[in-house]
Amino acid sequence: MTAVDLGALVAALRAVVVRAGGCWSGPASDLLAVLGPAPVPAPSWWPSGPASLGILLRRHGEALAEAGVLVRRRRLDGVRILVVTSGVGR
Repeated sequence: MTAVDLGALVAALRAVVVRAGGCWSGPASDLLAVLGPAPVPAPSWWPSGPASLGILLRRHGEALAEAGVLVRRRRLDGVRILVVTSGVGR
């Protein structure tokens, strides 16, 4: 993923957080649904499912945090939950 691609992911995640009132949480499948369809043309890295979204967020977590998008993981009743917040880049 290039810096330009990362910018597209950061923008999409920030939009989700803003619509959610500052913090979004839920399973990766729900996050993928609220991210909406892939941009056109779809970048090759755009996640095809919840597992690939989780891998993408884990793999680029540090870069996302530096861009101001924090992704934390937790479990709630055995369900993997992502918690996404946005702030000023660190």
